[in-house]
Amino acid sequence: KILFTSLCHTDVYFWEAKGQTPMFPRIFGHEAGGIVESVGEGVTDVAP
Repeated sequence: KILFTSLCHTDVYFWEAKGQTPMFPRIFGHEAGGIVESVGEGVTDVAP
């Protein structure tokens, strides 16, 4: 479950649309933090 995302300089670059034609809507924030609610069979390195 994603609780938040943060923006980095790459997100700001695309938000400002430098050197490109602006395309909206866009979804920014590729650095996510959250809670593992479930895992698949055989997953042993993380747990809910």
